[in-house]
Amino acid sequence: MLNPVTPKLIALDIDGTLLSSHLTVLPKTKAALQAVAAKGHHVVVVSSRPPRSVRNIADSLEIDSSVTVSFGGAYILRGDRVLFEQTLTSEMAKEIIARVRKVALHVSFYS
Repeated sequence: MLNPVTPKLIALDIDGTLLSSHLTVLPKTKAALQAVAAKGHHVVVVSSRPPRSVRNIADSLEIDSSVTVSFGGAYILRGDRVLFEQTLTSEMAKEIIARVRKVALHVSFYS
């Protein structure tokens, strides 16, 4: 008797991993992910990008990839439901801005 395969989680970064140099998901990549999802494995799209961008790319795979990870892990969603959110207080943001300005770097925040 064959042992059933235990479902695995496959987490893929978007830029430089899931997307080609033309910023598209290649048909063979999409087909491979659809095949592993059909076998019961969980595909999670992960990025430092904002949630809408991550969701759009996950949706383009046409698989049940309901969990997405955005903002480098600070925001995890299942569909539209927030599973995890790590935010900065305004005091923390002000401190980061002050430190970054001292070394003449750029910083961006999303809300």
